[in-house]
Amino acid sequence: TLPELFERQVASSPDATALIFEEQHVSYAELDVRANQLAHYLAAQGIGAEDIVAIALDRSADMVVSLLGVLKSGAAYLPLDPEYPIDRLTFMLEDSGACSLITTETILGRLQSGVSASPSVMGLFTKALRLDDSRFMQEVKGLPSTALSDATRARAFSAQNLAYLIYTSGSTGRPKGVGVSFDAQARSVRQHVSDLSITHNSCVMQMAAPAFDVASVEIGMGLVAGASILLVSDRTSSLGEQLSAVCGQYGVTHLMTVP
Repeated sequence: TLPELFERQVASSPDATALIFEEQHVSYAELDVRANQLAHYLAAQGIGAEDIVAIALDRSADMVVSLLGVLKSGAAYLPLDPEYPIDRLTFMLEDSGACSLITTETILGRLQSGVSASPSVMGLFTKALRLDDSRFMQEVKGLPSTALSDATRARAFSAQNLAYLIYTSGSTGRPKGVGVSFDAQARSVRQHVSDLSITHNSCVMQMAAPAFDVASVEIGMGLVAGASILLVSDRTSSLGEQLSAVCGQYGVTHLMTVP
């Protein structure tokens, strides 16, 4: 699975840079610890295999920590783009049957401004895990830094379980959720690493929107290869000249984009 492949890189090069975001540089060891602690929190809440955890965050190191933490718990993540129309976001939360929501106070406020949310979705908002809540984060940081085992997960887990859920655009009707299993995710990521010759010396730019399935590949192939992942702001990713300058500044070797 992706978490297992990532953990091999942690063991091999713990001090190597895994994530770069603005002024932040997160090592493989630090990313592993933060993701493990979140996974322990989710497991303690009874969240595990076949459960869906929605993640509504802007592109950031916290976003990657959250994705990895959910996967390490054995659960699946549902990435939500905070800029999507509120009705679409609330539909995905209800249709997916998500049992938890990871977000921030600002994004949660926007989600709550919708008037059509069902009681189940309103319940998600009430118990949302806010990464800018100091009390919540203090609790998470007090949890074990080691990976979950079969004994400590909420329930039995296998590589055939759901890893993430991506919704289609809905251009031909209502958006439809497409599930990807852990083994399918791992196969796809490893194939990209091989085809694109990504190594521990590579720097992969992550510029796809979190709710687009390419984002999973960008993040996964970087972590599996032991490369650095450069997370760029939405504004930078839309400006050609500025994007080119960032590629030169950080020595970007790989990026995925439309022509």
